[in-house]
Amino acid sequence: MRATLPGLAVGTLVAAGVVGVAAGPPDGAVMFAVAIAVILAVGLGLARVLGGVTGDSYGAVNKLVELSTYGCAAALYL
Repeated sequence: MRATLPGLAVGTLVAAGVVGVAAGPPDGAVMFAVAIAVILAVGLGLARVLGGVTGDSYGAVNKLVELSTYGCAAALYL
């Protein structure tokens, strides 16, 4: 199974919609931007260091995005 550009676009829009509904438009946009920044930074770093990504690196990115989103939500709501 390969990732296609339309599939990635749909997945991104669904994720943005869920975050926007769950957190509200302004806070959801901030959390979504933080998640995208973490994905890009870690993904580019892994690609440079490892020469690509593996299943374990996908899992690590998932956990880092989850933790950064929790931290962002805590900062916004406390």
